[in-house]
Parts: sequence; C-alpha cells; structure tokens
Amino acid sequence: IIVLTHEKTWFDIVKNLVKGKGWAINTLKHNESKGTYIDESPQTLGERIEQKISSGDENNLGNEARKYLEHLLKIIALNLDVKVSYRFNDVNEDRMAYELLVELKGTLDKRKCTEIVSSPIISRLLGSIFIGNKDSHDSSTEPKFGDMKAFWIDVKEFENLFFCEICKSPLSLKNYDKFNKKIRCNKGELEYSWIK
Repeated sequence: IIVLTHEKTWFDIVKNLVKGKGWAINTLKHNESKGTYIDESPQTLGERIEQKISSGDENNLGNEARKYLEHLLKIIALNLDVKVSYRFNDVNEDRMAYELLVELKGTLDKRKCTEIVSSPIISRLLGSIFIGNKDSHDSSTEPKFGDMKAFWIDVKEFENLFFCEICKSPLSLKNYDKFNKKIRCNKGELEYSWIK
C-alpha cells in the first residue's frame, strides 16, 4: 500500500496511526539542486534536530530541543542521584527541564563539583529554557530560528559536560573514586571533583 498526500495534518494523522507497524514514512521534497528526492527521517531526536538546523526548518525545533534536554537531565539525575521532591507515578515521569536543572545545580553545589559549577552553561540554560517552552505551548511569543539554534547549542554544550565524548557514557556514582574524590564516566576519560 502506498499512501500519498500533500495535506500535512492528514499526513501526521496517518503517520501516528501506522507508527510501530513496520511502515516506511517518508516525505518527498523538491529543490533546484536535488530535484525530487525522499527526505529520509533521522533515527534519533538529536539527528532530527541537527537536520532541522542545517536545513533552516524551525517547525517544532524548540520543543524538540527541550525534549532532548529533559531526556538528558533524567539520565544525569539518575546517575548522580539528584534528589527531586516526590510526585505520584506518571507525574514523576513528566519532570520538567527547569525543575531538574535547579535540583542538579543544587546537587553539584553540595558535592563541590567546582568544574561544572564554574561553567556558565547551567545558568544560561536556566535563563533560556523558556525558548523550548514557548515553542511547545500556545503562546503569543514565537521564538525565532536563531534563538532556537542558540538554545540547541547550549543543550549540546551542557551534554558535553556530563557525557564522555569517547565512551558516550554519563558521569555516574557507580564510577566514584573514593580515594581521589572524583566522579567519572565508564572509561574514566571524563572526571570531576565530587565530595560525598
């Protein structure tokens, strides 16, 4: 079965109906240099964001960058035992980036993780997270492409503080070096001060 449409809303409805059922979902595009071509969807959220930035597509860009940041923060919070106030079941799963960033910053201060605390990136993210929020909700403020791109650059810089570029693993308490009072990634390539 081949389904073709030029209606974006109908395309989104069909795409959601067949998601996870083995259907190939592609968008046909056309431009002067390539002619008609299939726009292959990237496999990961990060790849989709990068593709949108490189093609200048601002549609839902801030929202996707916010989702990416929230996913990173959940992994970081789990691995660094960041304490957040208790919420019932699914509300606990739906933690927002701002709440997680504030609690992470408090944990880093408490553990004297000076290398990360001295970096301006967490404060920048706390100040610019509204860009992703404004793109996620009905709002009179519409973020500009440059603002969303800058927000994404901040998210990537933040990610590089907590995830090793070599082994791709996050900093984790399971890799805590008690003697040197350091927290590390799995391979030990990325490490920071950490006082328990």
